[in-house]
Amino acid sequence: YLPLSFLLEQVESCESSSHSMDEVSLSEFGEWTEIPGAHHIIPYGFMKIVEILSRSIPESVIHLNKPVKCIHWNQSISKEIEQVADHNEEHLEENAGYSVLVECEDCEFILADHVIVTVSLGVLKKRHEEMFYPPLPEEKVLAIQKLGISTTDKIFLEFETPFWSPECNSIQFVWEDEAEAESLTYPEELWYKKICSFDVLYPPERYGHVLSGWICGEEALIMEKYDDETVAETCTEMLRKFTGLWSFPLGSRRWI
Repeated sequence: YLPLSFLLEQVESCESSSHSMDEVSLSEFGEWTEIPGAHHIIPYGFMKIVEILSRSIPESVIHLNKPVKCIHWNQSISKEIEQVADHNEEHLEENAGYSVLVECEDCEFILADHVIVTVSLGVLKKRHEEMFYPPLPEEKVLAIQKLGISTTDKIFLEFETPFWSPECNSIQFVWEDEAEAESLTYPEELWYKKICSFDVLYPPERYGHVLSGWICGEEALIMEKYDDETVAETCTEMLRKFTGLWSFPLGSRRWI
């Protein structure tokens, strides 16, 4: 029972992108919901969606590789207009009704009614004080400080021929020697024990014979120190041990 409970805890920990469930907010744990409907594979990846959405937007208003220095919000713009560079002065005076001023690192200023910021949590933690003027409300800052996300890596192993049966969807790892364990933290040399499973990618006609595994937390950082071949050898040895099939070769391709 205990080894199986450890496996389930590993699965939840990985899905929550945390080192252990001790880091996950219990009050928010049930907020995750599965969206109904069928799964669809997008040919050529999610960038195709971006391309379709951008077709109706003039190219002249899409700026790439344009770092933002500061976002002046909450009606602070009226005070900031007087301080902007001369080459933007006429444009800003004509559009002084806007409530947000985006200051770019190349000294250009962009006016807007609303700004949606989609930077990562790590960037917010490090730069929110300099990114927003006036400073964000205290409750927003506390939320940024309390939120966290661990390192989460994905491992792919591709084989010339599958060693698993056609009806196999996943290979789960349950370690019997974890019955007396008190935590999900492993010694550095046992980092691979944090991999809870390898899932089979379907359909093979599209992906080939590929297994996909997840690892998160401190063990993911340890794994990143090794080259792909070492990781593949370790994972293959673990698969051989759990399946009892010792003859299948190392994957033809692997990537992390």
